[in-house]
Amino acid sequence: MLIVIAVVVILVVLLVMSKSTTTAKDIEESRKYQELTDWQKAQLMRSQPRVTLTLPCSRCGHVLQQGMRFCPECGQKADWSVYNKSTNPKAEDEGLVIGKKKDS
Repeated sequence: MLIVIAVVVILVVLLVMSKSTTTAKDIEESRKYQELTDWQKAQLMRSQPRVTLTLPCSRCGHVLQQGMRFCPECGQKADWSVYNKSTNPKAEDEGLVIGKKKDS
């Protein structure tokens, strides 16, 4: 029984130590980022991959890119309503969410 308790204590200590190391690394990276010039920050942001929403066509499975209203392969109307407001917050602002009207 004492051996089990000792092993649990050692694992908890190792877990806490690994969390503090990760936090220190994150702080160091944040400090380095803050020291970059605006131009360097802009270059870094340009090098990051951009997120684009995609949707498989409900009829043929062709991958539709964000903004496509119809499938170029089969002509099926794209159903972007599968994305909720948290995924596509701009859609409701522009009145693009099906079933909801934009307030005037």
